[in-house]
Amino acid sequence: MPLQPEARRCNAVVKITLQMFQQGSAVTGHYTCATGTMVCRDSNSDGTIADGKVREGNVGMRVMMQDGSSCLFNGRPSQDKQNKLTGTYFCMQGGGYIEQGRFDVERSY
Repeated sequence: MPLQPEARRCNAVVKITLQMFQQGSAVTGHYTCATGTMVCRDSNSDGTIADGKVREGNVGMRVMMQDGSSCLFNGRPSQDKQNKLTGTYFCMQGGGYIEQGRFDVERSY
């Protein structure tokens, strides 16, 4: 696949946490990753939500990783479960796409 050069990561699952804070339409916060069926990509275990926005109920955010790469997350509230956000992401480094996938997160407080 052109957007996933590491074939061994196909269908990989990692456990992520998005600690998000919303003020108006702006979203800030922190990203953490823990090993699931695969280790976190390039051992990037945490990052910062550098630019996040809520528009018409959808959330878009750029997460900056420790190694200088970034991932764009785009999600919306789940249709089947309250307090759940589901969507897609893709990661970039050095001007190229390095990974894509989907994510599901649930509110836990």
